[in-house]
Amino acid sequence: MGAKLFKPAFLYLGENIDKPFIDILKQLEHIDILSVDEWFEIRDLRNEIARNYEANESVIIKRGLYDDIETLRIMKDLRNTIAYEYIVEDLVEVFEEVLRYTKTLTEIIRRTLSYIQIHLQS
Repeated sequence: MGAKLFKPAFLYLGENIDKPFIDILKQLEHIDILSVDEWFEIRDLRNEIARNYEANESVIIKRGLYDDIETLRIMKDLRNTIAYEYIVEDLVEVFEEVLRYTKTLTEIIRRTLSYIQIHLQS
């Protein structure tokens, strides 16, 4: 997912994308956009949620991670567009849609990390 998200963003900004994805992550870490370790933790969590998506909807709401399942479905569809169905000519439009949901996704991540911290201390 990240390669499909960050590479078009770098391409849009005129950056070189002809390099391994880990190098792109390290570049993002260098400019304080993300932490490589946290990226992989979040990716693993996202993968776990995606594998059990339908079963997890009520758990997501119950645990207070997010309360708008329809928005989660839209973001999942956007993720699938990025991962499987995108057309190169439509990348700018897809990137703009990603930007629209960035704040929402960041809030979900914040709530999820908070939930994890609370339950790791228990």
